[in-house]
Amino acid sequence: MDSKIIELAKQILANTNSVDEFLRSNELPQPSFGVDGPVDFGIGSAEVGSLRLSTIEATIELQDLLLGPTMLLRPMYNGTSLQAIYKFGIVKYVPIHGEIAFTELAKLCDIYEPDLRRILRFAMYYYRCFRELRNGFVVHTATSRSIVERAGVEDTLVVIFDECWQSYARVYGDIPALRVPAHRLT
Repeated sequence: MDSKIIELAKQILANTNSVDEFLRSNELPQPSFGVDGPVDFGIGSAEVGSLRLSTIEATIELQDLLLGPTMLLRPMYNGTSLQAIYKFGIVKYVPIHGEIAFTELAKLCDIYEPDLRRILRFAMYYYRCFRELRNGFVVHTATSRSIVERAGVEDTLVVIFDECWQSYARVYGDIPALRVPAHRLT
């Protein structure tokens, strides 16, 4: 009998093969974070949509099992880079089908260049938001492009960072254990 992680891996593979076959047979674009990658699947089939969601749930469960209970309790979500991208309007300064140097982008956004590099490299790694195809130059991905082209995506960031995070800070800000020591911020 297979372990739970092997069961999940097999389920993920089988479902992914079905979704891939559906995309190929219907000549739909393959998922990609490239700048011209689809921002939505556009899957009209309820069955394939269900397989896709089942696969997402299985990948989350597999990740959680591989992280283990202790690591799972540590907050993994860090939206600070996304907040900075939203607050400084970084997406609007990066050409959709081109590149821009960190140096120039930092000037346009009025951000200290080393900070901009850290912000964007974090977002590149964790959110696949932007890419650095060659050293020192930023290009869009489908993720960052969606912030530019889809009003609902930017609206979501507004709600998360201007409303939700502020509420969270008011509720939990006075709990000493949740405060980050000043020496950790530098």
